[in-house]
Amino acid sequence: MASRIRCIVRSNSPAGQIQHAKGAQLSQAAVIKTQNNNSARGFSIVEVLVVIGLFAIIAVGVSSMISSTMKQQKGIQAKDQQREVTSEIRNLLSRKEACKNTFGGQNPLPLGFSVTSIKDDTPGGGIARYTEGTLDKTGLLRFDKFSVDSWLGNGGSATSGKVDFKVSLSKVENASGVKNILPDTITLVAKRNAGGNIEECYSIGTQSDGIWQKNLGDTSIYYNGGNVGIGTGTPIFPLSVQSESGFSVISSTTISNAPDRGGHFIGMSARGSAAAPTWPLNGDVIAAFHGRALNNVLSTWSGMQIFASENQSSTMGGTFLQFTSVPNGSLLPIEQMRISSNGNVGIGTAGPAAKLDVNGTIKSAAQTPDAACGPLGAQGYNSTTGAPLYCANTGKWTAVGGGGGGPCVVATQNNSGQNNYCPAGHYMRDIVFPRGDQDNASAQWAQITCCPL
Repeated sequence: MASRIRCIVRSNSPAGQIQHAKGAQLSQAAVIKTQNNNSARGFSIVEVLVVIGLFAIIAVGVSSMISSTMKQQKGIQAKDQQREVTSEIRNLLSRKEACKNTFGGQNPLPLGFSVTSIKDDTPGGGIARYTEGTLDKTGLLRFDKFSVDSWLGNGGSATSGKVDFKVSLSKVENASGVKNILPDTITLVAKRNAGGNIEECYSIGTQSDGIWQKNLGDTSIYYNGGNVGIGTGTPIFPLSVQSESGFSVISSTTISNAPDRGGHFIGMSARGSAAAPTWPLNGDVIAAFHGRALNNVLSTWSGMQIFASENQSSTMGGTFLQFTSVPNGSLLPIEQMRISSNGNVGIGTAGPAAKLDVNGTIKSAAQTPDAACGPLGAQGYNSTTGAPLYCANTGKWTAVGGGGGGPCVVATQNNSGQNNYCPAGHYMRDIVFPRGDQDNASAQWAQITCCPL
C-alpha cells in the first residue's frame, strides 16, 4: 500500500511554522501505519509449505530409524534365542540315551537324512521335546528341519566317527511370514553297527568347538549330563576316571625353576551358592581324599579329610586333619589319627594334648645295651630282657631307671680265683675267658660286663 506524503511550504511566520510541524507529524504517522500494515501480512503460502515439507522429512527419517532399530532388536533377540535353543538341544543330546532315542537305527550315509523330532532319555524310546513345524517356547522361532549334513569317520573308519547335525530354524516375522536363519551345527560322536545304523551317539558341541575328541569303541572320554567320564560312560561325579587295563592315575605335573612350584591337588569348599559363597563353619569338610571298593556303599570310605576347626573368615582359617580306616569285618570307618590345628598328633584320640598323644601302647625297636646309638633321646628296648633303653649323651644305649641305673660296669676275677659276679639289678652282657677254656664248665672267667636292667 502506498503512503501519502503531504508537501507543505515552510514559512518563517509563526503560522507557517505551526503548519510545518503538523505536516511532519502526519508524515511520521503515515510511516508507522505502513509498517504496521506490512507486519500484519504474516507468512506466505510458499513459506508454510517449505516448513511443512521439512517437518515431513524429519518425521519420515525418525520413523525409518525407529523401524530399523526395532528390526535389529528383533533380529538380535531371535539370534540369542537361537543360541539358547541350540544349547538346550546340545545338552539334551549329550545324554547317550537321548541321542540313541533320537538317532538310533538311522544310517548317516548317504548324507541328508533327517529326523522329525528330538527326544529325551526317557526309557522306552524317549519323549519328543522338539518337533519339526512347531514353535519354540518364546514363539519367535520355528523348527524347520533336523538333518545330518556330513559324516567323518575316524581314520577312515566306517563304524565310528563324527556327524554334523544341523538344526534349521526360521524367525517368525508376523502372522503370515517367516524368515530363514542360518542353521546351527551340533557335532555328534556316533558309533555304527555292522549294518551301518547308529547304535550309540552323543553331542560334543559344534565342530569348531572341538570340546571332546573321542573315538567311540575305545571308551575314552564321555560327557554325560554335566559329568565327565574318562574310561567310563556313566560318570557319577563331575570327573570320573576308570581303567580296566592298568593304573587309574590322575597326575599333576609342573615344570618350573621356582622352588615353591610343584604338582598340586587343591580342594576348596564354601557354603552358600556359586553366585554368593560364604565361609565354612566349624566342623565342615574342606577337602578329602578317600578310597573304597567299587561295590561298597559310600559310608565305607577310608582316607584323609581336612575339616574346619573354627568358623572361618578372611582372618581365621583353622583346620585339622583326620585319618580314618575301616577295621576288618566292618563297614564303618573309624578315626585312627588326627593332626590338630596346633600341630599336636593324636593316635587313638581326637583331642591330642601333646605333640604326640597315644591312647594305647608304643613298641620301639630292640637295641643292645651300651652299643652306639643315635640320635640323642631315641628310645628302644633291651634285646635280651625287654627293659627300656634310651640313647644317652654318652652316645650309648642306656637303661632307663630301675636296678640303680647308670652305665655298664666291668667285673673281674681276683687273683685268688674268687669270682665277682654282677651286682643286683644288673645282667651279664658279655664274658671273657682269657685262658681259652670257655668250653670247660668249671672254667673261671677273667672279665664280665654288667649292665643295668
